[in-house]
Amino acid sequence: MLETFEAKGWELLRTNASGSHRVRKEKPLDEQLEDRCWCILYLLGYQNLSIGRKFTIDLTAKSDGPAKQIDVFAYDDSSVVVLECKSSKKRQKKHLGDAIHEFAGARKQIANTIRKKFGEDFDKPIIWGLVTKNIEWSEADLKRAEECNINVIRDTDVAYYAELSRRIGRAARYQFQAEFLKKSRALSDVNVFALRTKLAGEPVYSFFAPANKILPIAFVNHRDLRDPEASPSYQRMVQKSRLRKIGEYLKSGGYFPNSIIVNFHEEVVFKQLKPADADGITAGILTLPNKYKSLMVIDGQHRLYGYTQPELESPPDLQFLAFEGITVQQETKLFSDINYEQKTVSRSVRRQVFETSGCLT
Repeated sequence: MLETFEAKGWELLRTNASGSHRVRKEKPLDEQLEDRCWCILYLLGYQNLSIGRKFTIDLTAKSDGPAKQIDVFAYDDSSVVVLECKSSKKRQKKHLGDAIHEFAGARKQIANTIRKKFGEDFDKPIIWGLVTKNIEWSEADLKRAEECNINVIRDTDVAYYAELSRRIGRAARYQFQAEFLKKSRALSDVNVFALRTKLAGEPVYSFFAPANKILPIAFVNHRDLRDPEASPSYQRMVQKSRLRKIGEYLKSGGYFPNSIIVNFHEEVVFKQLKPADADGITAGILTLPNKYKSLMVIDGQHRLYGYTQPELESPPDLQFLAFEGITVQQETKLFSDINYEQKTVSRSVRRQVFETSGCLT
């Protein structure tokens, strides 16, 4: 039977029989891994999560038929997550062929039960993940998992998503979904007015859009993330303190007039409204790509995530400058040029400018 529960946190400290004081009891390693995955999904904003270690999903339509125990199960309006967890006390090489085979073999029946639970209109993508701790994967097992469409989530991935969700909360869900649902549809077609031109010989688009329309398709290539596609990573981890300051600034009526630099990894549709002018600038309607991980954020991640702060009810639209199909190496160079080659204005100069303009009292 498939049952769902509202997400609740729990305390790892237990009281003794009299309840007069607390004693700490360390959980088994495999349970610790399941708990950590559960907490990550909770922080990512999944509203419905399995509780306990006896959660099962029927593999047949019969109520007394076989059932599969699921380590961690979660769902919300956008996706379903089914995780199998494997751990080892000491770091070692371990063959996971049997675990992959069993998980893959039960996947169809699990999906059928989930669809039956949600009804005929169920269209949520399912994230199938095999989470491991202290296990070194063999190339053969990695290939087998990929062939079975099972996501491999290793120690470094768990640590990354735990830290990212701690720093930016529910906004981290887009990064999580971008990684594990990159071929799935993220949103309905979104059209924006845009200006198309060229910069250094590359086509670029300038447009405004709300953060909640960009985040589902966006991805930030953090240096802390092990990229399964082996793409060079260049972004620093987002800072929680900066997000908080941005939220406070926006709440006070502030806004950012400069563009967030991004790159489309999917082909976009641009409907020209009139011929290009003498400078080669064309106005038109740009249809944003609708898949997860189709828009790489090169510069401006703090502004983008800052607009998701809970205290902001209706933040203003953000401005974007979007390249189309430049390479990761070009993205890295752009990031470097923006963040390291440009000289920042010193605090004293900024103060002098404000005093001269009358903006500082």
